[in-house]
Amino acid sequence: MRSTLHCLATALQFALLASLLSQSLRAEAGERYGEASKGSKCIDIWSGSRSSEPEVLLQPFLVKREAGDSAVGGRATIIICSGGSYLWHDKYAEGVKVAEWLNSRGIDAFILHYRTEGFVAAYSSFKRQRQYGYPGVLMDLKRAIYLLRAGADDFGINGKRIGVMGFSAGGHLALMAAHFQREESRVAPEDSAISLKPDFVAAIYPVVTMANEKLAHRRSRRVLLRNSSKSRERLDSLSMERNIPADHPPLFLVNCRDDNVVDYRNSQLLDSALTRNAIPHRYLLYEHGGHGFGADPNKLGEETGKWMEEFINWLNTIYSGANENEFRFLEGEIQRGY
Repeated sequence: MRSTLHCLATALQFALLASLLSQSLRAEAGERYGEASKGSKCIDIWSGSRSSEPEVLLQPFLVKREAGDSAVGGRATIIICSGGSYLWHDKYAEGVKVAEWLNSRGIDAFILHYRTEGFVAAYSSFKRQRQYGYPGVLMDLKRAIYLLRAGADDFGINGKRIGVMGFSAGGHLALMAAHFQREESRVAPEDSAISLKPDFVAAIYPVVTMANEKLAHRRSRRVLLRNSSKSRERLDSLSMERNIPADHPPLFLVNCRDDNVVDYRNSQLLDSALTRNAIPHRYLLYEHGGHGFGADPNKLGEETGKWMEEFINWLNTIYSGANENEFRFLEGEIQRGY
């Protein structure tokens, strides 16, 4: 009995310390990028819906323009999904710094703070809450796409050019939105004709495979799949390289060979699968740069410092001379770079 009470007390102390640490980190992060967030009113994406989902915020970073101004990518808008093993968010390098950079190039951005459970809940022996992990995170992104398309006029954006840019685990989430039409009935009204698939995707050093034991990022897999992580059917179903749809949107893919967090061969698996299925994409594999650099100047190296301009060039290419629903790519054309 004493042993049980001691364990319980220790667990409660650990949870309290973790909570205090989390609040401290959030405060520090707020000071760090509070100026960039000033004036950006976050949107609770599930507010007013019939779904009893946890609070998930969508943070706008909109470009101020004069009437009639044109923009990079034909007024494209990008939803940003930062990484963090589906446990937390890298809100700075893969969040605010990305939004600021996109704004500087005339691109509207929205940071999606998709649901994450946190280290304490995910790794404790207590019963985990069902709404976290899959499919909840995919529902969050699909809901964000729906709200931006449905409210495009209110936001002043082009609802037919909405892309997703994801980093690490956020890259896996972005790919799921491009690959799957699952859970859509739980995201938008039944009579909605709005597409919940992104118009283009950028996956930066993404988690790709769940089924390949040698290459899978196990922490992301454990948190995303929860108790079904040992199910071969589920592992296959959420391995992006094994689920390439014929209508996959154009993809921009970047990673580094010396990535010591997510094995670089994840992206090679995806590149090969896209090539076999003749999906328009561009793949950039850098030798050096590691993982987690995002758009943070302090983390970008000589090679990785080039990816952002490469993305802008690619985005302009796919929309150059295109109509609202057309891409410049010919069927089966593939852009690749090494």
